[in-house]
Amino acid sequence: RITTFSVLVFSSTGSALLSAVAFGIGFIPQLFGSLLLGSLADRLPPRALITGGYALTCATALLLAVVRMPVAASLGVVALVSLATPVFHGASSRLVAQSLKGDAYVLGRSLSNIASAGAQVFGLALGGAAVAALGPRRALAVSAVLYFGCALAVRVRLPRLEAGEFGGTPGGDSGAVRASLRGAGLLLRDRTVRRLMLAQWLPVALVAGAEGIIVAYAGERQFAPGWYAVLMGCLPVGMLVGDLLVGRFLRPRTRERLVVPLAALAGLPLIGFAAEPGVGVSSGLLLLSGLGY
Repeated sequence: RITTFSVLVFSSTGSALLSAVAFGIGFIPQLFGSLLLGSLADRLPPRALITGGYALTCATALLLAVVRMPVAASLGVVALVSLATPVFHGASSRLVAQSLKGDAYVLGRSLSNIASAGAQVFGLALGGAAVAALGPRRALAVSAVLYFGCALAVRVRLPRLEAGEFGGTPGGDSGAVRASLRGAGLLLRDRTVRRLMLAQWLPVALVAGAEGIIVAYAGERQFAPGWYAVLMGCLPVGMLVGDLLVGRFLRPRTRERLVVPLAALAGLPLIGFAAEPGVGVSSGLLLLSGLGY
C-alpha cells in the first residue's frame, strides 16, 4: 500500500521529495505511536488487535483510492493511521516471543523475515502489475480488498486469546499512555538495551531512507511503468536469501560476529547509485543491500 501511495503522490506532483515523504510517512509516526500506545499490545487480545490493524489499513487504502484529497490531507491520513501500527505489530511480535525461547527465537525471527520478504516480493510484483495496468488509485482499491481478506483470515484462523494468556497485562493499574511511557523509560535507561536498539534501528533506518526514493529514481530515470516494483522487490529478495544462508548454515557465535559486516553490506552497495545506473545494475545493488538485512 505505501509504495503504491508513493507512486500516486509522485504521479500527481512529480516531486521526488513528496514521493519520499509519502513513503516515510507510513513509518515516522510509528515512533510516537510506540511511545504513547505501545502498552496496548500487552493489554488487549492479540486477535482483535491484529484483525483491527488490517481492517484499519483496508479502510485507509479505500479512502485514498476513492477520495481525491490534497496531497497534504492524504499524507495526514496515512500518518494518523501509522500512529496505531506499532500496536498491531507489537501484538504479532509478542506472540512469537512468547512461543519461542533462546536461539529458537532467533531462528523463528529469521523464518518470519523470510515469510515477510516473500510476501513483499509477491506484493510488489502484484502492486507493480496493478499500477501499470490500472493506475495507482485503482491499485490502492485492489490493496484494500486484499487487506480485508487478511483481516478476515486472521479473524477466522488465529485462536482467541486474552492478553493474560500470552504474557500480557490486561487492564493494568494505569492508563495506556502512562504505562507506555514508563515502559519506554525503563528500556532506554538500560545502557545495553539502548545499544541493541540503536544497532537494530540505525542501519535499517538508513536503508529505508534510500528505499523511500526508489519510486522517484525510477520515474526520473524514465524506467518503464512497474519497474519501480522490481527495484523495490530486490531488497526483500536479498533479505530472503540472506536469512536462509545466515539462519541455515551459520552457528550462533558466527552470526553474532557477522553483525557489523552485514550492517555495512546493507549500506555500501547504495553508494553505486551515485553513478545513476540503469535497471540491471540498480537491481544488483539492491539485491546486495538486501543480503545485509
